[in-house]
Amino acid sequence: MSVYKYFYNKKAFYYIKVRIDGKQLSRRFNDDNERFISKEAARKYESKLLENSSSFNKKKIIYVHEIYSSFVSYLSKRYKLTTVLTLEKAFSIYIYPIIKDKKLTELDTSDIRLINKSINDCKRKNISSLVSAATIFYKFLNLYDVNIDYNLIIHHKRIGIENAKYKHIWTFEEFTKFINVVNDSYYKLLFLVLFYYGLRISELRGLKKEYFNKDSLEIKYCLTNKNIHRKQILTSPKSKSSYRIFPMFDFIYDLYLENQKSQKAIKNDFVFYSLKEDDLVIGETSIKRAIIKYSKIAGLNPLTPHEFRHSCASYLINNGMD
Repeated sequence: MSVYKYFYNKKAFYYIKVRIDGKQLSRRFNDDNERFISKEAARKYESKLLENSSSFNKKKIIYVHEIYSSFVSYLSKRYKLTTVLTLEKAFSIYIYPIIKDKKLTELDTSDIRLINKSINDCKRKNISSLVSAATIFYKFLNLYDVNIDYNLIIHHKRIGIENAKYKHIWTFEEFTKFINVVNDSYYKLLFLVLFYYGLRISELRGLKKEYFNKDSLEIKYCLTNKNIHRKQILTSPKSKSSYRIFPMFDFIYDLYLENQKSQKAIKNDFVFYSLKEDDLVIGETSIKRAIIKYSKIAGLNPLTPHEFRHSCASYLINNGMD
């Protein structure tokens, strides 16, 4: 007990020191403003203070599942919405089931060994998001005075993954064969932009008319459905280097103007607008279906929307670009 003796007017009295809600308190008088004349009286008053305090529960027992929502909130304050969704999904599938019923005070390095096994046994090719989710969670636990070395969370090298190649791209000749059979000006513009600028699909969908002009094409936004509400929302590009300005190709801008003239009634700020009432822009599924449709007509194996980006990079490298 934190009970101490002191003297007042040559008489011995006692006082207490106690920590409540993280604050150190000192008391020399009881509720009746009387001094403690004995250790026992001081101890009883100390017990009364602790029993009445909000923090008195002999260190509250907290389980991992009780702080799940706090962890998601922690992520939301530090990362983009799309990143939060990726990290939460990785955490909920591969990490949370292992430790959800554990007390925070029970967490130790043995749990990290199980987490490492879960991460490294999964069939996903890219497990970096799993490692990140686990590492961030153990950093988050510092807020609850749980300090475990998160550097113990590792993933082992996988044979063949580091040397994996994108097997499916189109050459310029194959893309030309494809684009020649696209008879819809809207989709023709979309595929030309994908191939010649190598945009990510979210960047393509986030293109606004005010940044698509005669001289340049500017990347300022991304549009994604990867968020908690599963609705189309605008976000910032992936990184600082993703903000960029390209020179405009004349043939692409001419096609853009032609496309705009044919859709005068559509009042929408986006280049690749949606005809659906609840959506801002075209959906990824619609783009994939169009790729499959025109690939079949051209006699080509279809690409995924992102593989247009790899095709663009391959074309540029083959023509001397760094």
